[in-house]
Amino acid sequence: MSLNLFRSRNQWVTKLILIVIAVVFTFGFGYSFINFGSLGGASQGIAAEVNGETITITEYYRIRDNMSRQFQQQGEIPVSLLNYINIRALNQLIDLKLLYQKAKELGLEITDEELKQAIMSNPAFQIDGEFIGFSAYKNFIEEGLRENVGEFEKIYKEELLAQKLIGFINETAKISDEELLNLFRIQNERVKISYIEFSPENYVDNVEIIEDEIKKHYESNKDKYYIAQTRSIKYIVLTPTDFEKKVSVKDEEVEAYYDSYKEEFKDSDNNFKALDDVKEDIKLKIAGERKQTRQAEFVDNLDNILSNSSLEEISKDYAIKELQEVEINSSNKGLEKNIPNTFIVRANSLQQGEKFYILSSSDIWIAQINDIKPQKPKEYSEAKEQVMIDLKNKKSKNLAKKEAYKIHKELLNSNIEFAELKDLKGLKINETDYFTRLEKIDGIVSNDLKLDAFLLTADNPQANKVYNVEDKYYIYRLKDKKEIDEDEFEDKKEQIRYSVLTKRKNDIYNNWLISFRKKAEIVPNVNLFPNQG
Repeated sequence: MSLNLFRSRNQWVTKLILIVIAVVFTFGFGYSFINFGSLGGASQGIAAEVNGETITITEYYRIRDNMSRQFQQQGEIPVSLLNYINIRALNQLIDLKLLYQKAKELGLEITDEELKQAIMSNPAFQIDGEFIGFSAYKNFIEEGLRENVGEFEKIYKEELLAQKLIGFINETAKISDEELLNLFRIQNERVKISYIEFSPENYVDNVEIIEDEIKKHYESNKDKYYIAQTRSIKYIVLTPTDFEKKVSVKDEEVEAYYDSYKEEFKDSDNNFKALDDVKEDIKLKIAGERKQTRQAEFVDNLDNILSNSSLEEISKDYAIKELQEVEINSSNKGLEKNIPNTFIVRANSLQQGEKFYILSSSDIWIAQINDIKPQKPKEYSEAKEQVMIDLKNKKSKNLAKKEAYKIHKELLNSNIEFAELKDLKGLKINETDYFTRLEKIDGIVSNDLKLDAFLLTADNPQANKVYNVEDKYYIYRLKDKKEIDEDEFEDKKEQIRYSVLTKRKNDIYNNWLISFRKKAEIVPNVNLFPNQG
C-alpha cells in the first residue's frame, strides 16, 4: 500500500509520523535531567554508548526533533532552551537503554506475541479502532518513517521491556490506611492561634546611648564597617531582534516551502490557499527559524568570539549604538532591577579586564569587567551613624526579649491570664485565621510553632516556650482547633491513595534510575553538546 493511499484515509496519516515517533520514542520515563558525568568520545554515527550498547544518531535526532516540535507549538524556542532539549532527548534514550538492560539482567523478556499485540493495539497503527493490517504497517514503517522494520521493532521491543520493568518497580510502591489517615490529618486538621509579638522597634524609644558606647562598639566590630568593593562593568544585550538584521528570505525559498508543505495552507473548507495569500506568513516563519539558527550558532561560537573580539566590535557587528555601563558592589546592592542575578554573581567572580556572557530568557548578555575598586574600612566618622543604629537595635532587641520572657513566665505560673494582657500590660493580642500544617499564615513566622501549635489542646492551650524569629519574640496560645472529619476521609481515601502512590512510584523510579546511572558506563558523543565545555 503506498503512502499516498494512506493519506486518503480519514486524513489521519498526515500527523501519523509524529504520533508514532511520540509513542515509540518518547516513552513516559518522567523528566530526569541527570548529568552525564564526564563527556567522552563516542564515535560518529553514535549518540552515546551505554554499558557498551549503542544509541544511534538516528534515534537521537528523531526524539530531539520531536521534542523541538512540541516546544515550537508554544512559540519560538529561546537559545537557552536548545541545549536543554538536546540533553533531555539523549537522557531519555539513555534511561530507556538502562531500563532495558536491567530488565534483561532480571530475566524479563518480551515475546514475539507480546510485541505483535502491542503493535496491533497501538492507536498509531489503527483506523477507527481497528489495526491497519501488517502489510500496511510494514509499508508505513518503510515508506513513511524510512525505517527498517526489523530495526524499528527491535527498538520498540526494548521500550516494551523497559515498560515491563517499570511495572515491576511500581508494584513496590505501597501505602497503608494509617499513612493515608495521617496525611489527611496533616492536610486538613486546622487550628487558630492567638499571639503577642515583641518587636525591638517598639522599645527603641526606651534606649539611651552615650558616645563612649558608640566608640567601644565601633572598635570591637571594625570588620563590620567597610566600603564594599565595587566593579565597573560595560555590557551589551543581544535580543532575538538583533539577529533578524542580517536575515533575508528569497521568493524562491518561499515557493519551495509552499510546495513542500501545502497541507499547512488549507482554509476552513479544506481548500488550498493561494501562494500570494500566505507568502508573508511563510517569509516570517522562515525568517524566524533562520534567526533562531543564527542566534544558536552565535552562542555556540561565543567563547571564541570573546577571545578574538572586543565588546565594541561585537556591538558594531550587530548595529548596537553604544555600550551600557553599570557599577555593582560585593553585596549586590545599588543595581538596576532589570539586570539578572546570574550576571551579578558572575561579574563578582572575575578579575579586571575579563569578559563573560550569560543567557537570560531569549537574551544574550555580554560584558567586561572595566575597573575594580577594592574594599576598604570605614573611619569612625564614616561609620558612626550605622554604629548608632546597630547599637540601638541590639539594646532594643534585648529589651523585647526580656519583656517576652517575663510575660511568658507569668502566664505559665498562672499569675496572669492571656486575655488580660491587653488591659494590664497594654499589649496587642493578635489572632490568626484557621490554618493547616501546610499553609503559610500571617503571624505564624516560626516553623517550630506551626508544628507545636497542633500539639496544643483545650486543656493545655499555652505554648511552653517563647519563639524567637530573627529579631522578634512571640508568645502563642491556642484559640481553637478543628479536628478532621473521618467520614470525609473515608470518602476521599482512594483518591488520596492514587495521588500518593503516583508520586511514590515516580520517586522510586527516579531513585532506581539514579542507581543505574551511578553504576553504568555512559559515553555520550561530545560533539552533540558544544556548549557543555
